Amino acid sequence: MYQCYEMKFLKTPILYTISSPINIIKTKYNYLIKDLYQEDIETLNLLFAKINLKLKTNGKDLYLNGRDVKFIKDNNEVTHFIPDMRWRIRLMIQGYKTSASCQVTPIWKIDEAVFEPIF
Repeated sequence: MYQCYEMKFLKTPILYTISSPINIIKTKYNYLIKDLYQEDIETLNLLFAKINLKLKTNGKDLYLNGRDVKFIKDNNEVTHFIPDMRWRIRLMIQGYKTSASCQVTPIWKIDEAVFEPIF
């Protein structure tokens, strides 16, 4: 039986800022980004293809690691996560991993989230 277990980390992580402010939901262990814009999905897939051709994001909702996220208020002060707010998010793509079934998934996290007031 063939197993695909693999973890590959980039020497330099890729930072990508989501084009428009979006909602974040805190789950028990991670954060859920809701309603990602199509242009961001396409750009992420282009970035992923440079890392591994099998790596793709296929939905508008993404679960991401939220450990050590910097949440920043509009006055550049560090704050805690505030639900029901819009955030401008920077993602850190660190690499990819493969499962026993050879499915390729990104190793990534929210690097920074800046509060975006709605006027």
